[in-house]
Amino acid sequence: MRFLKTLTLNRRAIYDDRLAVRTDDSVIMNSTKNLLVPKGGTADRPASPVNGMLRYNTELNEIPGSPGTYYGGLEVYQGSSWRELRFKEPNAVVLQDLGAGNDSDTIFGPLTPNPITYTAQAGVTWDTTQIGKNLIVIVDTVFQVYGSSANFEVVQNPTSTGTGAEITTGAFVEGQEYIITNVGDTDFTLLGASANTVGTVFTIPTGGGTGNGTTGKVRITGTYIDFNTYVPNAKHAYVYHKFDQ
Repeated sequence: MRFLKTLTLNRRAIYDDRLAVRTDDSVIMNSTKNLLVPKGGTADRPASPVNGMLRYNTELNEIPGSPGTYYGGLEVYQGSSWRELRFKEPNAVVLQDLGAGNDSDTIFGPLTPNPITYTAQAGVTWDTTQIGKNLIVIVDTVFQVYGSSANFEVVQNPTSTGTGAEITTGAFVEGQEYIITNVGDTDFTLLGASANTVGTVFTIPTGGGTGNGTTGKVRITGTYIDFNTYVPNAKHAYVYHKFDQ
């Protein structure tokens, strides 16, 4: 008479079934201690990952800790990207004051951190439409509704001029990435831009200066709130975001 014996991974202990493979390919971990999973930084990820891979990334800051403490977190490969395993701790929701209106400006921002960089749930197209649905926007004390026929929309790198959140030449910051909104009398090619045209994205190099001319304008690249009508004078626009991270 034959018996089916559980395949164990401990060659020195005949009856050790703490880690075993059953005949149905189930893997059993019968222990009250712990499981040490592969760990390393982002650069140590497998070159050719497959769905279901699990590892501990020592560079991720998913588990909250005291100031100056850097923890890391578990991540799993799903679809075409590595995704952090999320915990139940509350997230640090951001309340951002986008400034006061002036009876003219409609564009406010940029949002910090930039929502476009967030990782979306598998199967969700993460774009400005989805971002708009994940924001709470308030002007003074009045809630705003997202939508083209409602109160505001979300735009990426807007190039309209005279509508708010622009920076005039002479106030540029070295190392900052901008998008040109109004060329004016500024030669942006002297500031690192590949072309002197509206819509060109460029970064001012170290030693590049704060701008030439007097009328050229830019915006910091990023995600902005575009109200469908101007924000009243002295009324502040606020946005709550980062609920989804």
